[in-house]
Parts: sequence; structure tokens; C-alpha cells
Amino acid sequence: MILPIHLSVETALQLHFIFEWLGVLLGVQVYRLIKKRKKLEGIIQGTTFTVILGCIFGAAIGNKLMFVIETPQLWIENG
Repeated sequence: MILPIHLSVETALQLHFIFEWLGVLLGVQVYRLIKKRKKLEGIIQGTTFTVILGCIFGAAIGNKLMFVIETPQLWIENG
């Protein structure tokens, strides 16, 4: 049985920050390992740059859509 964990806002924000940066650091290390094994030149070559741009724009669009979905009161006209 899994019980819900109740955290304060401050604790939740700190945990989010820690796990977000752990994910970024892990991703960088995996990229460096793959680059070393496959003897890749750089990140801004070929389709890699296009994929990175797509990920950035996709994350930005997804972030804005989630904001609109989570806060509909900001987008409904008070008429």
C-alpha cells in the first residue's frame, strides 16, 4: 500500500530543484560518454542541432499549454 506524502511548498520546490539538476547533470554525462565512444565532433552538427531546437521549442510550448490548462481563470474574460 502506497501512502500519499504531504510536503510543504518549500520542501517540494527544493526537491524539484535537486532532481531537475540531477537529471541535467546525468544527461550531460550520458552525452559525453556517447560522444567519446562514437568519436562525435560536436553538438551543433547535422540533425543533432535540429533535434535540440525541437526539444527546446517543444518544452516551451508544452510549458505554456500546461500553464493555460492549470490557470483558466486568467484567460476567461470577466464580463
